[in-house]
Amino acid sequence: MKGILMKPDMIRAIVDGRKTVTRRLLNPQPFMERGVLRWQPKRTNGYQGMHKPDINMDDHSDLAKIFADYQVGEVVYLKEAWQVLDMDTRTLCEPIHRVKIEYKLDGFITWTKMPATISYTIPDKWHSPLHLAEITARYFIKIAGVKAEWVQEIAWYDIHKEGIQDDTWSIGQNRFVKKTPKRLISDFKHLWDSINKDYPFESNPYIFCYEFALAPRGQLSR
Repeated sequence: MKGILMKPDMIRAIVDGRKTVTRRLLNPQPFMERGVLRWQPKRTNGYQGMHKPDINMDDHSDLAKIFADYQVGEVVYLKEAWQVLDMDTRTLCEPIHRVKIEYKLDGFITWTKMPATISYTIPDKWHSPLHLAEITARYFIKIAGVKAEWVQEIAWYDIHKEGIQDDTWSIGQNRFVKKTPKRLISDFKHLWDSINKDYPFESNPYIFCYEFALAPRGQLSR
C-alpha cells in the first residue's frame, strides 16, 4: 500500500471530515509546443510509458506519458511523524516488533506493530513521516476520483474541500461570516505556495486532483 504526505493541519482536517480533496504536482511538468501539451521524455533503459487520465495528448514515441500516483478505488495511508517510547522485548527477535508509539500530530500514545527493519532507539527521537510504515499508520483514505488540470482551475466554491474553512469570525458582527470568493482563493494560494515553493500558484502548474474519503481501518482488506 502506498503512503501520502500531508501537513499536520491537513491530516486533522481529513480526520474531521473537512478535507476530501488534495492537489498534487505532475512530475515532469508539461510545456506548450505549437498549442499542444507535451512532456519531456524520461529515459531509463527506454521510455517510461504511462497513461494520464482526462488528458488528450499526442501519443508519439518521443513523449513520456504520466501515471497518476493514486488510482480510483486505491486505499492510501497517511504518513505522520512518530517516536517509539517502549517496546515489547518478547518481540525483539521477530520480524514485527510490538512497540509503544507516540504520534506527533496529537500526542496520541498506543501499542502497535512496527517492522523490525525500521530503525529506532529507546529513548527515541521524532522520526520523519516518510519513515512511517503502513502497519503502523492510523489513518487511511480511499481515492474516489482523479482528474488532471491546471491548479488555477480550482473553483472558489470547491476550495473548502481542500480543508480550508469557508467562513471566518467577524469581530464587528460578533459571528461567523462567509468568506468572499477572493478571500477563499487567496487562502488556497497561501496553502499551495507554502507546500510547493518551486511551483507557486501564480505559475499555474499542471496537477492531479484527487478526491477521497476517510477509510476506517476496520473496513480495510489488508
